[in-house]
Amino acid sequence: MSFVRDKVKLCSIDMNGVAVEKINGVPFYERYIEFDNTIKKHIIDRKYHNLFAQPVFNATNGMIDWYVPANFQNAIKLSELKGTTEGDEYSKQKELIIQHLNRTTAELPEYDQKYFKCLTKYLSSDYIDDLVYCDNGQIIFGVWGLRLIDGKNPTTSIRTAIDDKRVYTINYQVRGNGIMSGIKGTIKRRHGHVINGSKDIPNIIPEDGFEFSSWEPDAPHNKKVVSDINFIAICTPIPVPPVNDEVVPTNDTVGPDTVQPEFSNVRFDGGDHGKIKGVDTIRAKNGEPVPPMQVPEVKPKRGYDFVGWDKDINSPINDDKVFKAQYKKNGKGFWGNLFNGGLLGWFRNLFSGFGIGGGWFSGCLSWIVGLLLMSLLIMPLSSLFRGCGARNNVPVVNRPIPKVVHTPKQETPKETPQTTDDYEAIRALIQEYERRIDELEQMLPENQSENNNKQSDSEYV
Repeated sequence: MSFVRDKVKLCSIDMNGVAVEKINGVPFYERYIEFDNTIKKHIIDRKYHNLFAQPVFNATNGMIDWYVPANFQNAIKLSELKGTTEGDEYSKQKELIIQHLNRTTAELPEYDQKYFKCLTKYLSSDYIDDLVYCDNGQIIFGVWGLRLIDGKNPTTSIRTAIDDKRVYTINYQVRGNGIMSGIKGTIKRRHGHVINGSKDIPNIIPEDGFEFSSWEPDAPHNKKVVSDINFIAICTPIPVPPVNDEVVPTNDTVGPDTVQPEFSNVRFDGGDHGKIKGVDTIRAKNGEPVPPMQVPEVKPKRGYDFVGWDKDINSPINDDKVFKAQYKKNGKGFWGNLFNGGLLGWFRNLFSGFGIGGGWFSGCLSWIVGLLLMSLLIMPLSSLFRGCGARNNVPVVNRPIPKVVHTPKQETPKETPQTTDDYEAIRALIQEYERRIDELEQMLPENQSENNNKQSDSEYV
């Protein structure tokens, strides 16, 4: 028994009825991983990935089992959709895929060409529609890389793995003035399929003066397919209120053939600072406001907020109208972030305490003044110690070695006493720095206030 993780078995084919292609003498179904990697290597568009079912040889019964993603577990053969609108669309999709693969094959190096040629060799055969499976707008080649031996019938050689193989026809019609969009006409679904969503049910659009009223015999939604079914959409005229025979004088001149339209075109404009997300033009019934579910979403640009429309969206529609989106700046753009925070905000916080009230030496600047005072004290001290250290060093004199073996005893040189001039210069330098420090202290706010008080007191002595 074969098994592939995260995939379901679509069908099986008897090895006795087919001729198998080989790559360098190895059957193609043993090299599927190389096929998959080659496709993804040379085709960037992801819609062309996972187009081919994965073959696995089943040694138990001598058959090739074909595995596909789970979303194809209810797929139908393209040959069974023949004569339907769906079938025609799937056939066009198949031809476009084959053409793209053939063009890609011609541009590949010889080593990779053999994989693509094996994939596309029998895709144009007369029985290819029995090998292609369709579901939910997508197709997959359920069988590839082999050909049926002459005289073999695809319907008997290929065994579909789906439990119930019956396929039924679902037919849609419109009675009255209206059209179908999406699905048109006839579709086919397997036994037990539940009808639901736009892939199974068409959208009914009534013409002006008509409205969609009901389905006959009943609505197709959530219906389980167990036989062929016909559904008819009924579009009926919109009731017109009775006309009052009494003539009311009016200044408006209306011709006898003038008829007020029942619907108007409503367009939504994204404006200068955003765009409309979704459908921007609808048909709205006159005399009624636009239904909330039909009002599209507005996506504003960075730095703006959507605040509404230039006209009242809840007012009744009487003619063609355009609603334009309105915005306001929210300060979240690039320049707003720059001026409200970030670098400039840091500078603003740094200097916001300027003056006596906030304190010039408060915050970060107090550290700068402290460092300045410290440097004024360190400089004279460093000069003093550097001078002292220089006096204690004994100079080394390079002299030639005397030839006399017994050298006379030399007297130890006496240290030269420091002159008083050096100490006087250092003392004067320290006094100068002390004077400067006093001047800086006088600049402090608290000292300035004391000086002002003393000066005012002296004026009244």
